[in-house]
Amino acid sequence: MSKAERVLFHVSNGLVVGTGLVYAWMLYALEPQDEYALVNHPLQSDLQHAHVLAAPLLVLLLGVLWRSHVAPQLRTRQRARRTSGIALLALAGPMILSGYALQVSSEPSWRDTWIVAHLATSALWIAAIGVHLVSRRSRSAERVEARARTAPRRAEPVARSSQTVP
Repeated sequence: MSKAERVLFHVSNGLVVGTGLVYAWMLYALEPQDEYALVNHPLQSDLQHAHVLAAPLLVLLLGVLWRSHVAPQLRTRQRARRTSGIALLALAGPMILSGYALQVSSEPSWRDTWIVAHLATSALWIAAIGVHLVSRRSRSAERVEARARTAPRRAEPVARSSQTVP
């Protein structure tokens, strides 16, 4: 995975997660200022639009990541971060599907079902991506320490005497 792919993925994931969390806070935690208001905050609909517009970029980058990171990792025997990676892989589909289904559902019972599914899979996604990234950092630190322990040590230079032997 190239550095550009990694940066774009993290930026798009941050946009989707950030707009989703702020939108959820506005929707569920705030009270409308006016009793006749349709939204709880004046920017609520803007946040929803930003979330819906940023999500396809994340979906696209998940496809890019599949080719450059996920598929090669699944073919290796490497165990590091495999559990959190497979969890992310398993959560991506239901999270994306529930997000799209939520946009096109009009019946209240189905909308409620998709809301619960989307909130649950999104919360698990945030937790799994956090675990995946934190374990990456700790594994990198462990590898650096292991290399330092196993690196051959240089021999101390032999001190030369100022006296010459005839």
